[in-house]
Amino acid sequence: MTDTARTTVTLTERYMKRIENLVGKYATTRAQVISKIVENFLDSAEYFNYLQQLDLEKLLEEEAIAKEMAKQPEVYEKRIKNVLSGANKIPINEFLNYLNIDLNFFYDMLPEWKIKYNFTYEEGIILKMN
Repeated sequence: MTDTARTTVTLTERYMKRIENLVGKYATTRAQVISKIVENFLDSAEYFNYLQQLDLEKLLEEEAIAKEMAKQPEVYEKRIKNVLSGANKIPINEFLNYLNIDLNFFYDMLPEWKIKYNFTYEEGIILKMN
């Protein structure tokens, strides 16, 4: 048995007329016609690149949102304290990845963070001060 989920689809009148024309030829109900069209679209190799592009766009959008969220003080403050509590030396790439920020934002915040979190930055390494 196949798992299914219900959804609501809103189509323009023009598309609904096309669906109505396929009822009885392609499937017995409008819902079945729409379902078969969607299945064929998702299974078609012709649209595989398009679907991959949509996935990539969604991923890039989610990453951009995550980076913006990481720039909120309450988010990075907690993460910086957490990462500094566990290590004395942290490579900059690991630090940036953990905080989900870019190097430009890091450099903008570095003077403030050095004082606030008691660390220094030398040659690509963050050193916790004791």
